[in-house]
Amino acid sequence: MGKIKNFFAKIKPSKRRLIQVYAALLYNANLKGFITGNISTAETKSVCVPGMNCYSCPGAIGACPLGSLQNALSESKTKAPTYVLGIILLQCILLGRWICGWLCPGGFLQELLYKIKTPKLKKNRITRILSYFKYVLLFVLVLMVPIMFGWVSGKAIPGFCKYVCPIGTFEGAVFLLANGNNTNYFEMLGPLFTWKFALLIGFIVASIFIYRVFCRFFCPLGAIYGIFNKIAIFGIKVDKTKCNSCGSCVSHCKMDIKFVGDHECIQCGECIDVCHAKAIDWKAIGKLIKEEKLELEKTTINSDIVEDASINNNLEILETKEEKKENKFIAKLKTIKKKTWVNAITTIVLLGSLIFAFLYYNIDWNPTNQIKINDTLESLTIDLYNGEKYSVTDNNEKVTVIYFYREYDQNEIDKLLIQFEDIERVNVLALSNYSNRELNKNHINDNSKIIYGYDTSDSDVLLKFTHELEYPYYVWLDTENVLKYTDSADLENQISIIEATILGNAVVGNKVGDICVSKTINTFDLDGNKSTFNITNQKGKITIINFWATWCGPCKQELPDFERIQLEYKDYVDIIAIHEGKSYDEEDVYNCIDDSFYDFTLMWGYDESGDDYFKALGGGDTLPMTVIVDENGIITYNSPNSMEYEDLKAEIEKIINK
Repeated sequence: MGKIKNFFAKIKPSKRRLIQVYAALLYNANLKGFITGNISTAETKSVCVPGMNCYSCPGAIGACPLGSLQNALSESKTKAPTYVLGIILLQCILLGRWICGWLCPGGFLQELLYKIKTPKLKKNRITRILSYFKYVLLFVLVLMVPIMFGWVSGKAIPGFCKYVCPIGTFEGAVFLLANGNNTNYFEMLGPLFTWKFALLIGFIVASIFIYRVFCRFFCPLGAIYGIFNKIAIFGIKVDKTKCNSCGSCVSHCKMDIKFVGDHECIQCGECIDVCHAKAIDWKAIGKLIKEEKLELEKTTINSDIVEDASINNNLEILETKEEKKENKFIAKLKTIKKKTWVNAITTIVLLGSLIFAFLYYNIDWNPTNQIKINDTLESLTIDLYNGEKYSVTDNNEKVTVIYFYREYDQNEIDKLLIQFEDIERVNVLALSNYSNRELNKNHINDNSKIIYGYDTSDSDVLLKFTHELEYPYYVWLDTENVLKYTDSADLENQISIIEATILGNAVVGNKVGDICVSKTINTFDLDGNKSTFNITNQKGKITIINFWATWCGPCKQELPDFERIQLEYKDYVDIIAIHEGKSYDEEDVYNCIDDSFYDFTLMWGYDESGDDYFKALGGGDTLPMTVIVDENGIITYNSPNSMEYEDLKAEIEKIINK
């Protein structure tokens, strides 16, 4: 029995280890991201979590302070990035390097690697000198490189994240590449990834032999936190009146500290147990414990005073020594109960917050049955005016065209009849909205090729294809019930594509060799002029579709090369830069273009809030993305990869010279 107890005592995790596990799970609560290979775009991604946890990790629910700081410095130019700096400063003042010892997933991973039984390199004078190297990286790669490139050249280069950070390579690149849904990401790999992957392997191997090698010598975030160690509200402290300078704490510590609580101290608290003089304690918790002891002493003194008064007043009942012991026992019992309650409440809060995070990020609280372009419609039944039910998916290998309308329009019906009267294997449905169904019924011609029906009271059929109620609205599905078009623009430019689909000699999609799927995109210019773009109107011209965002450094970095191509090949090429829809803000986008691209001749547009066209063209979680379509509407290039002038030119020349 004793051996079993000893075994469990050895494997029992410490409170620090449990909190490290908790932090790693909480920071990466988007578990479905590891399954789908998609990066979370939740609003919490704008908040910096304490410690290094890569923004691009599929499970991440927040941003890394270091990456956010570099991007902010690149973008800020003459303005201080107060939001990011404020969050980091708050973390520093509250916790200092306690974050490194208790919360950082990167530090936790290194400690696990260090547990592998091998000979270990102990700290020495050389390691102490090397510990200052992280301050060099902080100054050069985190501060100077982003500021210089952002200010001088307008190029956002997060130096440390781009060229060094092994946490980003492991959590971001490796986890994304390991997912089968992200095979197209391998096209983006090059010498830079090879360099960073080699660094990652080096750090992993080194972590087995050297305690927290990255934290001690290379982590700029730890350098920032360390500067605030002495003034941080929470952490450890030394009572100098008790300290006998025996040095046990420093010799026991695996970090390169000169004294407890200095800039290298990760506030792990392991030195508390090895201090023979009991001079080391927690700043905040130690104060509470002392106050509790003081209160207990006051209670004992008051008890003695009462006892003395009782004796002096010849009271008949006197406390015996046994009663005193009993009172002390009760006082201790109360203290234990109090600690038990505190521990229980803390455990409940931590577990509750973790469960809440898992539920919040992994359950779709607003499920929708909306079908996207290139999705297969499994089943759909429509109410016809003759009282029958019509199954849209039971199409006998025919193309299905659906026209949604509010008020009957004879001209539009005639147009549909003319467009499809000579095309075989097409089912054409005209669906009235529910509120106008009786009024529209009076205009129906039962002898026409069109099948007439009406939507549900909640417009369920229309909302399967679009976010909002739009009339008129047009949809067509191929012979396999795969959605190929969903738009408010009519079907005139889709007729040739529908015919080619029926004949079986064309595939409408987003891969190289497919006919490019189409969607109407709203366009604008800095003069306030607005129009629309649709790839089906681009026949006879090469079209480059580029997806970008104001917050995306690589996107803005490559746009000048697109403009150069536009000017050089203006007789052959049209280029549209489409801003992603989720974060689109008209004022911000206008200001960004006016500041950096005011004289560009590119077309500017923006996607719908659900990034419908971006996703229809195969977009995932990364920007920029570029799609090149030839003069016949065929995709010749589609990649989530930054492109430079020479790359673009080579792709254009391929099409021109084919």
